[in-house]
Amino acid sequence: MGQILCWFRRAPTPQPQAPLLQQQQQQQASVSQQQQKKKLRREDFILSNRKDAVVEREAGTIDGQQFVIEDCTGCDVYLLDWSATITVDYCTDCRFLIGPVEGSIFFRNCKGCDVLVICQQFRTRECQDCRFGLFCTTEPIVEMSSGLEFGCFDFCYFSLREHMSKAHLSLWDNKWYRIYDFSATAAAAAQDEDDDKPNWTFIQQSSVRGLVDASKCGALSPEEADMKSSLPVSLGTENLPYGESCVVLVLPGAENEGLIDTLVEGANKVGGVLYQTRMMICDPPKLKELFDRHSDVSAIQKGSKVNVIGIEIGGNSIHSTLQSVIQEDDALRTSKLIHLVDEAKAKPLSKEFFLQWKDDI
Repeated sequence: MGQILCWFRRAPTPQPQAPLLQQQQQQQASVSQQQQKKKLRREDFILSNRKDAVVEREAGTIDGQQFVIEDCTGCDVYLLDWSATITVDYCTDCRFLIGPVEGSIFFRNCKGCDVLVICQQFRTRECQDCRFGLFCTTEPIVEMSSGLEFGCFDFCYFSLREHMSKAHLSLWDNKWYRIYDFSATAAAAAQDEDDDKPNWTFIQQSSVRGLVDASKCGALSPEEADMKSSLPVSLGTENLPYGESCVVLVLPGAENEGLIDTLVEGANKVGGVLYQTRMMICDPPKLKELFDRHSDVSAIQKGSKVNVIGIEIGGNSIHSTLQSVIQEDDALRTSKLIHLVDEAKAKPLSKEFFLQWKDDI
């Protein structure tokens, strides 16, 4: 008896599909990105040929883009946002408040301008009689300029620290006072005795905040203008009020936990003054040198490079005073990230860490 064989084709297994909600979210994100690109107009990032104007850019209007300022006279400019780079050319008698610049800011051919600015790199060329309240993570550069004055940035607006984070700038890495004057170096090399007048000086720190008039900026509330600086204000290395100082080394994590703010605020309350701050990438050999030679810490993480923050604070009997500040605060006392350098070793460490050691490029 014959057999009838029946063959059935198995239906194809359905391929998994993304959930409808996920698809919608992806589509919305794509549309949002396209809309954002369409919103970027070149003219929104250029300020040109303005006279006696008040110009404001609030948070989110620049959002990490490049910005250009040129040929302005008598203007008050408030850039309350973070940016990639900024150039300021041929401006006269203007006042600028410029939020964190992730890269470089260039001032060229400017005269009689007052500026508060935060940046990674700062440079002037052919500028005259300008004053700067500066936060800069690298050595500021002056070239073919004269009559410049510098102080430490001193101002506040509510989203400033958030913009610092977006611009990848540390609050505790400020070399505003380490001015490098190319023109003076060239004159010295050429032994030009007629060119011995300094091209820049330090401004009185108490006058820095007054370089801009906050009352003209509608985006700034009176409360913001009256608050203490969002960033640490340091005095640098010249004309310091105290001969005594101490050094604190800070390992990664303390900044995020607010320990450095707590330490510096505690020092200020007992008369301590912030002299200088620096963040430096240290490889294992340098870490070993730092902590083996200049503190009692023996357990240092081995392996990759680590960002170490150095802080120098001045004051009368400041080492013992800071010891008390640390002991009286539970978080500081129990932290393994904050290390007060031995009093006898602070001075040589300060010279090495803040002046001699170069950043890795």
